[in-house]
Amino acid sequence: MTPPAPPDPAFAREFRTPLHLLVESAAMLRPAVASSPVASDLVKLMALVDDAYAKVVAADARGELDRGTPESFRTLRHDLKNALGRVVTLADLLTEDEADKLTPDLAADLGAVRAVTRRLIAAVDGLGRHVRDDAPPPPSIAPSSADDPTTEPGRVLFADDDPDNRDLVARLLRGRGRHHVTTVPDGASALAALGRDPYDLVLLDVRMPGLSGFDVLKTIREHDEWRTIPVVMISALGEEEDVLAGLTGGADDYVRRPFNPRLLLARVASSLDRKRLRDREAEYRRQIDRLLRALYPGELADELRERGKLTPRPYANVGVLFLDVVGFTKFCEADGRDPREVVDYLQDMVSRLEDVARCHGVQKIKTIGDAFMATAGLTRPDDHPADTLLACSRDMVRAMADHPAGWPVRTGIHLGPVMAGVIGDTQFQYDVWGSTVNVAARLQGVARPGGIALSNVAWESLSARPEGARRDVDLAGIGRVTVWDLGPES
Repeated sequence: MTPPAPPDPAFAREFRTPLHLLVESAAMLRPAVASSPVASDLVKLMALVDDAYAKVVAADARGELDRGTPESFRTLRHDLKNALGRVVTLADLLTEDEADKLTPDLAADLGAVRAVTRRLIAAVDGLGRHVRDDAPPPPSIAPSSADDPTTEPGRVLFADDDPDNRDLVARLLRGRGRHHVTTVPDGASALAALGRDPYDLVLLDVRMPGLSGFDVLKTIREHDEWRTIPVVMISALGEEEDVLAGLTGGADDYVRRPFNPRLLLARVASSLDRKRLRDREAEYRRQIDRLLRALYPGELADELRERGKLTPRPYANVGVLFLDVVGFTKFCEADGRDPREVVDYLQDMVSRLEDVARCHGVQKIKTIGDAFMATAGLTRPDDHPADTLLACSRDMVRAMADHPAGWPVRTGIHLGPVMAGVIGDTQFQYDVWGSTVNVAARLQGVARPGGIALSNVAWESLSARPEGARRDVDLAGIGRVTVWDLGPES
């Protein structure tokens, strides 16, 4: 342990003079208590001065103002600046927020209290100067804009073991900042409060019983749900190593007590603004992700987000389904048909088909007018894509049975190699192409209303072959092929 340093009587004399001035200045407030609208605050202010005076007198009686170790001076600076900080903060609040309630004499007396308290605080910074080997605390950064920063009110959690500190800071944040403030007396209570309710910002006193402010900060930064909450450290120490420890540990900002009320409000507002900017960015990313997943299959959306592109590639064994409305053109060209009605019917149809596709793990690729194209075994593994598409197409036919337009549908299914990906430089769309796609589209065209037409390749790959009617047909651009006709219930 570091041995005590020699006494520093010159400093003690410098310190005692402003201390006596503070007591005398506070005594000047007493006559106003009987009639002032802020009497209760004046009584509290005088009590805070008495408390600060008692702490200094007790330290002086123990010889702590004259001699000590770096560690003891460090603790003393903390305790005295806390006590004096409460005095100057309340005096600031009265002078600036209650100015219309103060007589000129009372305003002058409060100004004297503020001035001499700040002189004492500056003196406290010199305590132990003859044994300190650390650099002086960095200056506070003043707010760059308006006197009273304006920002959207936030939900603030403030942890401090001193009830007067909690009261003054909460009063400042609620009054001027319009923030919703919850105060707790220690670190454990702060963590419990975070577990119960959401907060936009946490203010932490560095020195608290049990869990220190640094302990709470560490827990917040390691917690999956809390790690993005901004944290502002607040303490009377004002020592460089604590500032650096807080910022290195993940604090967003640091305020030294006694603080300028405008400075604290500015730091809180700045941290809240940064949080809201991060929240907006996170929401934009979520919106982009939802858009990507609406445009592309989920697995491919992940690839596009990670790599920035989707390179077309071949796939060996993919089931392709085409579903089409029978007589759609004739329906649309009926006399007096409102095009908007047709669009509503199409929206209803596509919604039904998408729901069925999701249930079967089938990937919708696109709609082309009244045609619906989907695949199995493309974006996710499927050992039996033809079975999957057959079951899906049967449910699709059933889902369309009570469609308000009364549309009959027909389906074609084929199995084989395809190419899939995104091509082009603008208006990207994920697509599938190749002869397998062409055959499936042609099979849909020769299917019977309400029926399902499978290619011979798809038919032979089925795990269990249902009853079906075989026929040979000529497909345009492809030639003669074998088709298996199945009903929705076969």
